[in-house]
Amino acid sequence: PQLKMTLLDSLNKRLIFLGELLQKLNLQAELVHSRGEDAAQKPQHREHFDWALARAVAPLPQLLEFTLPFVRVQGNFLAMKGPTVQAELTDAKNALQLLGGRKEKVINFSLPYSEDERSLLLIKKSKKTPKKYPRNSGQIKKNPL
Repeated sequence: PQLKMTLLDSLNKRLIFLGELLQKLNLQAELVHSRGEDAAQKPQHREHFDWALARAVAPLPQLLEFTLPFVRVQGNFLAMKGPTVQAELTDAKNALQLLGGRKEKVINFSLPYSEDERSLLLIKKSKKTPKKYPRNSGQIKKNPL
């Protein structure tokens, strides 16, 4: 099977680095220079992807609003979170419901060579995200769902 990747970032210098890294690793990906909340409103990106992955960008309610609009129904979102994942899930209950996601699985583990705990959180997209999401980043941060 062939893997088709799209990497999104608002900072072009990170995309330049990722492009160089992809070249050295002999991998291919589409690089998109845009803010997530803008790209998620474009038809070529909205509910288009089987999987979305995110680095530690924001608390879970905000992160869901930034990412779930990219994921097709029955697709998945995978996030790495810290040891407070259960509290974040409680805070994100409303966001999950509004954005069309549901918690599928949490996998807890310790990082190698340290005692730091992390969790992988798997979210399944069960219904379409309403068009009004994502809101602009100011609204997302000031008034999380």
